[in-house]
Amino acid sequence: MTISGAEEHQPLLNYDFEDGHRRNYNSTSVDIEMQNTHVFNENRIGKVYGSEKGALTYTWKDIEVRALEPSKEKFSFGRTYRRLFGREGATIAGKEILKNVTGIAYPGELTVVMGSSGAGKTTLLNSLTFRTKGHTLVTGSRLINGYPVSRVTMTSLSAYVQQEELFLESLTVREHLLFQAMVRMDENIPRRQRIRRVEEVIDELGLRRCENTIIRDTGDSSGISGGERKRLSFASEVLTDPPMMFCDEPTSGLDSVMALNVVSVLKSMAQKGKTVVCTIHQPSSEMYSTF
Repeated sequence: MTISGAEEHQPLLNYDFEDGHRRNYNSTSVDIEMQNTHVFNENRIGKVYGSEKGALTYTWKDIEVRALEPSKEKFSFGRTYRRLFGREGATIAGKEILKNVTGIAYPGELTVVMGSSGAGKTTLLNSLTFRTKGHTLVTGSRLINGYPVSRVTMTSLSAYVQQEELFLESLTVREHLLFQAMVRMDENIPRRQRIRRVEEVIDELGLRRCENTIIRDTGDSSGISGGERKRLSFASEVLTDPPMMFCDEPTSGLDSVMALNVVSVLKSMAQKGKTVVCTIHQPSSEMYSTF
């Protein structure tokens, strides 16, 4: 992502793909690996993944997730062996959560995963983004444009919007985004460019009307609405303009009008070339017809 202007023709995050060290804006070398990168630059992403304009197609095949149970054996030859050879705490097979899940998400499209409560939607999303916790075994293939993807690369290329929003509720919408811009963007990016990016995101996500409203708690009517909170969550994540976005049940807890508005925002982000994947629990017929 680049911003117009004499000093703004640089990526929002400036990082060296090869050695993980920040570099200055005058560097002209072309990196060929996506290791430890936080630069969402279309040309560089395209060179690595063989696509134009940094478009990323995400494919997953035969994803299986199993919850593992710690071994409860008190003493055995097997446990002694694991202790001697660094395998202490090994686990045994537990509950199967997902089995043989295959799918694909294209750039420019909104991919929606639907299912009832407990079906494993969040588990699938966490598996696709390498966010599963301990005592969980994930197997299967995860590919970007046909290339295997690692946890580091996925974290660098994507944004993840959780179901529960996390805000400093004493701040206004604009103050929150400015704070996020200060901590998320590269330290070498000028303050003026950060502020300009915040203004762009406020307009893109329709937050101008409430930019000076204090966020407050969800039950406080003097704060921003539920739909505005969700759009603010999106805004926090897209400040660095990632090419991929994952959202866990973005319409939960919203009325039908706000839910449709949130889906409209997601579709507009996808139409800009992003690969957007979200889970939805119980869409209305009107919302379903928009997919």
